Formats: sequence, structure tokens, C-alpha cells
Amino acid sequence: MKRLKDFRTALRRLALRVACAYGVVTIAWPLRVFASTTGILPWDAPLTTLQNDLQGPVAHAITTSAIIGTGILWSVSEHVRHVGA
Repeated sequence: MKRLKDFRTALRRLALRVACAYGVVTIAWPLRVFASTTGILPWDAPLTTLQNDLQGPVAHAITTSAIIGTGILWSVSEHVRHVGA
């Protein structure tokens, strides 16, 4: 009977540790990720420059050519449906 009680105590401790680890994984790690994205990132300056350069008729021409190119590539590609065996 004592072994069963010790086993239950050990199981409760394990469950508490697993619950604590789960809390850290689901709460603390995402908060660190969100905290790190609020600063200045290394690619912010090039993206801002690109965004400022691609305004007006240049943006319309690039967007139109990208849409047309994507449509052409999609139309000439093979559309094979793979069915699992």
C-alpha cells in the first residue's frame, strides 16, 4: 500500500512539472517572440526604401506584370491531382 501511495505522489509531482512546462511553452515563449518583434529589424530600412520607390505608375506596372506572369506560369504548368494509394 505504501508503494502505491509513493507512486501516486510521484505521479502528481510529474503532472505538476509537466503542467508547469506546458505553461512556460504556451505563455512565456510566445511573449518573448512578440517582445522581440517590436524593435527595429535589420530588413526594415531596405523594405521601407523599396516601398517608397514602388509608388505610382512603377508599382502598377510591376504588379500588372507579376499578375500576368503568374497567370501564364499557372496556365502552362501541369495540374496533376495526386491521390493517396
